[in-house]
Amino acid sequence: DYAEAYQNRGVAQMTLGNDDLAMADFIRAIQLPSHNDRPYLHRGTIKHRRGNLDGAVDDYSKALDRNPVLEAAWFNRAVALRQLGHLASAVSDLEVSHRLSPESRETKTLLELTRQELAASSTMVIPAPFSR
Repeated sequence: DYAEAYQNRGVAQMTLGNDDLAMADFIRAIQLPSHNDRPYLHRGTIKHRRGNLDGAVDDYSKALDRNPVLEAAWFNRAVALRQLGHLASAVSDLEVSHRLSPESRETKTLLELTRQELAASSTMVIPAPFSR
């Protein structure tokens, strides 16, 4: 399976810090016929590292379309959504991630923190503008 071979080589390149070469391999794996979710997950991770949060969210979503129980995609998408300020969506994704991996302290901690931030943002009073 060539798609899996490109995906595996991309992971190796990513591990070595060669994100450009890894990205090329993940793109090639995605272009080949396959139902593999991992190239989208890993390409999303590179986009996320590079600050392309919308692109990362899109790739994590595509990974989840192929595998709705891929916990890493739920968690990573939640982190990107949180960074984009979409706290309610981040909480929703973190809840799924926590159900899939209840032993993850990182997920539980981030879920609690994001819930607190969401609650604080929804109770914030924003003053009305005034004119002089």
